[in-house]
Amino acid sequence: MKMTTLKSVAIAVGLCSSAFGQATSPVVGYETNTIKAGEFNYVGLRLAPKAEVVGTFDSSTGTSLDDSSADFSGISATSRYTVTLVSGALSGMIIDVPGANFSGSSITGLTGITADFEADYEVRVAPTLSDIFGESNEAGLVQGDSATADVVWVPDGSGGFNRYYYATPNPPFVAGGWTLIGGGASADAPFIYADGFIVERRGATDLELVVSGDLITDSVSSPIDAGFNFVSSLYPVGSTLGNSGLTDFVQQGDTSTADIIWMSVNGVLERFYYAVANPPFVAGGWTQIGGSGDKSDTELASGFILERRGSAADLTLTPPTVYMGL
Repeated sequence: MKMTTLKSVAIAVGLCSSAFGQATSPVVGYETNTIKAGEFNYVGLRLAPKAEVVGTFDSSTGTSLDDSSADFSGISATSRYTVTLVSGALSGMIIDVPGANFSGSSITGLTGITADFEADYEVRVAPTLSDIFGESNEAGLVQGDSATADVVWVPDGSGGFNRYYYATPNPPFVAGGWTLIGGGASADAPFIYADGFIVERRGATDLELVVSGDLITDSVSSPIDAGFNFVSSLYPVGSTLGNSGLTDFVQQGDTSTADIIWMSVNGVLERFYYAVANPPFVAGGWTQIGGSGDKSDTELASGFILERRGSAADLTLTPPTVYMGL
């Protein structure tokens, strides 16, 4: 496969449009995320694992999907997977599925399935702690115990976090390796690529975290709950507050009523919302709390927090136009 560093729009367009325009394999690349020392860093995986199975669901029930041409025997029962619909009315929707729910040509144990789910799909394994940071912590996070090591905070889907660190071996009491605070060994803890997470960097220097995978070139939909949601911005180059699809999703208003985007900008955690126009005092549009001017062109960090003051709904993020045709 070809590789691109995706360091700028110019590079992405120059390499992808010429080198990959007629390619049938996915566009793959890598992205470097700077993990700032002494900070809580909001991170998203903006490159996806390679699709392990692709096909078309041709029948369904309320709790299952079937592709009569598929063979899911290669799916690991102990891993987690994402099933992404890539055609039809629900194109872009991500379904989080345990590997044990795949059998033969079917996926079972689902909820809310309708005929709209009968569409083209891609199955990807959810990357794990050891996939992202290295089985032996090749990424270089500070090792230690729960009080001294760098900590990776992963939302647990219930309003809390699972917190992981790389433990220094201390035989016979501590085996060492990836560990869940309050739990045990956890090198296989899964990450859903549409979700954001936090790296609490206790080290004294910045760290460069390199992530590789397939470039996502289509819209992606994922559920957002009322309250604080940790989100990956999904697209490494050119995605902004104004062009990402957030404008069509967020509840508009003022600082006390609108949805709030919490995002690190130049090392400072800033807050943005979409203001309702109130001439001549408020022009309307993307606004920074404590700032001035139109912030529509503010580029999204790899991971951000969406404080949802509206009701739960599906957020659809859309790629910048430079991704079309890749």
